[in-house]
Amino acid sequence: MYPRRCCLYDDMANKYQASKVYVGRKCGGSAADIIIPGVSIKVSAYFKETSPQAFTGILEMRTSHGKVILRNISLK
Repeated sequence: MYPRRCCLYDDMANKYQASKVYVGRKCGGSAADIIIPGVSIKVSAYFKETSPQAFTGILEMRTSHGKVILRNISLK
């Protein structure tokens, strides 16, 4: 998962671009070979300089097969 394809929108209307994204144990590159429908997988995304006033966010990850959107993520 390339960091440029992953962003966070916080409840203060700020948008942040990921600096690193890990899917499973991989950082960068294609995640298509490790994502299996119906099987849980660990995803970590790192962002610099997020607002300390923000409480929740929406994570958007774009892949060649579509988009994954995770809502109501706690930022505290």
